[in-house]
Amino acid sequence: MDLCLADKLVSDRFTKNKEQIRPVPSDNHSPDPAQPAASTPSSPPRASRLWLYLPVGIFLAAIVAYAFAWRYGAGVMRDEIARWETAQQEAGLVVSHGEIEIEGFPFFLRASIPAPRFADPDQGLEWQADHLFADTSPLNPTRIVLSPDGNQQLLLTRDRREVWDISAEVFRVDLAENRMGLDLSSLVAIPQIGASDFERVEISRLSANTLIADNPANQRPGDLGRLAISARDIALISADDAGTIALAEIDLSASATGMHAFLNRQAGESDIAAWQRGGGELTIEGLRLMVSDGRQAIPTQLGASGKIRIDDEAYPAGSVQLSMRDHLALLSVLNRRAVLTEEEARTADEALRTLNSATGGEIVAPLKLRGGKLRLDLGLGTIPLMDLDRIG
Repeated sequence: MDLCLADKLVSDRFTKNKEQIRPVPSDNHSPDPAQPAASTPSSPPRASRLWLYLPVGIFLAAIVAYAFAWRYGAGVMRDEIARWETAQQEAGLVVSHGEIEIEGFPFFLRASIPAPRFADPDQGLEWQADHLFADTSPLNPTRIVLSPDGNQQLLLTRDRREVWDISAEVFRVDLAENRMGLDLSSLVAIPQIGASDFERVEISRLSANTLIADNPANQRPGDLGRLAISARDIALISADDAGTIALAEIDLSASATGMHAFLNRQAGESDIAAWQRGGGELTIEGLRLMVSDGRQAIPTQLGASGKIRIDDEAYPAGSVQLSMRDHLALLSVLNRRAVLTEEEARTADEALRTLNSATGGEIVAPLKLRGGKLRLDLGLGTIPLMDLDRIG
């Protein structure tokens, strides 16, 4: 009985274990853990695509906006040039040129102006060139930079007819609403027609800036003008006995009142008459000049400040504080250019030598301009230096 009972127990345990390892029937709705889970489809990454397209859209919009700005700037530039021409013509000047073409897209605005010509008949002055470029920014088309290209000619007809050929490494004029700038570098001017005092003019470097502003003294709009000039190594070369004038340095800062009347002169009115009518006065805030005649070893150093106006007889009048070292080169230039006679040069030399010995090398004394005479004021009296010419 014991053996039969043991066999039954073993048979029952084996049956239970077999049932435990029997494979479970597959269910179509239940994942098989032995198989990898299938990927579930997801929606498109809309947010990431938006960040991809947004910069492209902004870039395209910027290009379109810039193109419209460039076209608008081109129109403003044409209007500014036309407005400037009208203003010059109303002032009695002559402006002419060929057909203007606007180019330079997309980097800048450039007006290509063939055969430009500018003339002031009252002053006997005319300038012309093969071509003129007017450059500006599409974002600020009211500021224009002019630069001539090719051959340039300057015609002078006031005293006698002279035609000068001009070439320059840099020749640039900067125009804005109430200011103007001029930059010259390596300029050479040679007369081709007419008898000139000089056979050649050379300018190594020159910059000049003007500004028209309201006058705080009389509250007149556009009545105050400012001028700043800085130049280096200017040579006026002469082939005759008059010799060469060399200006190693020029630095000038000045202001003038009466500019509103000057810039809006009446029909038939000269520049000087208009300036007088406006109560014009020139203030030399500072002048530094080094001049040589090519003969004296030491150049004359000049400094000046003061105020000058035009009197009722069209002579310059006023007072200028003068500082000077080594006067011989200056007197030589003035004498050889026939500004001073021999007698006037000797008189000035004697007076300046006396002052030079008394002051220890630098002469500081006021110059008086009165009644068509230039005099040196010594405190106890004045020494006549030269006769002045009428202006205008």
